[in-house]
Amino acid sequence: MAATNRVFVKSLALARVVFAFASGYVHPDEWFQSNEVTARDVFGVDTAIPWEFSGEAPARSILGAYASSGAAYLVARAIGSGVNGWVVVFAPRLLLCMMSFVVDLAVLECARAVKADVDDANVLFAFSWVTLVLLVRPFSNTMETFAVAACALVALRNKGLNDVARCFAVGVVGMMAVFIRVTSAAFIAPWAWFTVVRAGRGSLARAAAGAASGMAAAALTACACVAVDTMYFSRARGGDVDVTLPTHWVITPLNWFRYNIDTDNLSRHGLHPRYLHALVNGPIMFAHLWVICLWRGLRGKLCVENSTHGTTFTVHTLWASVVLPLVVLSLAPHQEPRFLTPLIVPLCALGALHCKHASPTLRRRLFSLWIAVNAILACLFGVLHQGGVVPSIRALSKQIDATDHSSMSVRAIFWKTYMPPRSVLAQSRDARNRVSITDLSGASDEAVREILLDSTLPHVCAVDDTSCRVNDESTVVLIAPPLAVERLRRDASDALTLTKRFERFPHLSLDHLDDAIDGIRAADDLPGRVDVLVRALTLTAFVVERVD
Repeated sequence: MAATNRVFVKSLALARVVFAFASGYVHPDEWFQSNEVTARDVFGVDTAIPWEFSGEAPARSILGAYASSGAAYLVARAIGSGVNGWVVVFAPRLLLCMMSFVVDLAVLECARAVKADVDDANVLFAFSWVTLVLLVRPFSNTMETFAVAACALVALRNKGLNDVARCFAVGVVGMMAVFIRVTSAAFIAPWAWFTVVRAGRGSLARAAAGAASGMAAAALTACACVAVDTMYFSRARGGDVDVTLPTHWVITPLNWFRYNIDTDNLSRHGLHPRYLHALVNGPIMFAHLWVICLWRGLRGKLCVENSTHGTTFTVHTLWASVVLPLVVLSLAPHQEPRFLTPLIVPLCALGALHCKHASPTLRRRLFSLWIAVNAILACLFGVLHQGGVVPSIRALSKQIDATDHSSMSVRAIFWKTYMPPRSVLAQSRDARNRVSITDLSGASDEAVREILLDSTLPHVCAVDDTSCRVNDESTVVLIAPPLAVERLRRDASDALTLTKRFERFPHLSLDHLDDAIDGIRAADDLPGRVDVLVRALTLTAFVVERVD
């Protein structure tokens, strides 16, 4: 079984690389809190800077964006790589894919520390859709997970650092993580406590020395992070701010807290019940592993029999690194599944510990279910979900670059998709853009019809978009799910013609399944239903022209 697991895990390492190149688009934050910011800084391309990185009170540290994507862009530029859509999309993913193997080491170290089956922990982590999809995307949650893994490694390993240095390292990593994502404090606090207790080992003086070392490291790191953010955002505002004045310092965690403490602000992003993480998001992220671990925790079975004192303390730390973040995150009314991403580290170790004492039949069923569920979710979110958006942008860029007419331009209007990232076009912000992008999100059919009619008027750029240019040779392209466009085409057949230019498969929009459901119900036979299903998994680009 162990040898089979090792071969299986090696094949999953290759699968992780493959998923780094998958077309799925999980959430706009993977672009607009990372690539869109750093691609403009490093390559000078035209992008859309989100609210978190603009205004008088930026709510995100620039450290997170550069850690998740900017570092990869700097490496690409240093080796002489030119800027293009491929580099913008995949350079960060490849770097994150390599970095994700640090989390493998942390999971294995946690499993060894509690005397769980290391191979089982490895399989649980390597086949999780969280690992295959989320950890190779430039989310701040990904960097938060890497920070938690680094702290767990530092806390548990016996070689390389003395106790005071170990506390110092956790203080540095922990504070950097807090600036990247404030909730990191809840994930890392149990490991900080673990390092202090380990440093003490019965001596209050040694524990005090370790705690002082960690707090000093955290304070110095916080000062450095504030200095970096202040200099970056003052430059973004024009560089006329006196950064030596405390009133001008940019403290992004404080700005984040002030924004999120206001329920009216959170309502713009969606309000959820406080139990959503525990009852819905946890099972989405970790399937039955979440249910099993929490059930054992609620029944008081935190440890297994014959555990040593050291093992018991480590198990309790793992449990604390699950329960404390869950409680803290559940206090906020805005809850998304990926906020729980760092829990993959302790849950895989705890899951392997509990599976160790299960019967062979039960273990086989649990792992079979784990593989099946995570394979489905990895394909759903890593490949299918909004999978046509980024490939469509790249296709537009390639087609316009292949034309001989330098005056030709394209107005790309996206409808019923996630926000299209402009950085994929790799167009210089200092030059005239040949492709402009407008996001109509989930606008009504009538609103889209009116915008298309106005956009196809000669010498008119009706859409309120600063990147839109008036041009005699401008082509209007509507990029949308074909089922939605069919309804629009029927309603506007007297005024507009829509000619298919290209399509991208697969593409699934979970936010607009109503069109697919209605189409399947209306189909008369099985071939008709299959045809509707295929079109529901496609994103199509249509050239829009007015009827003369």
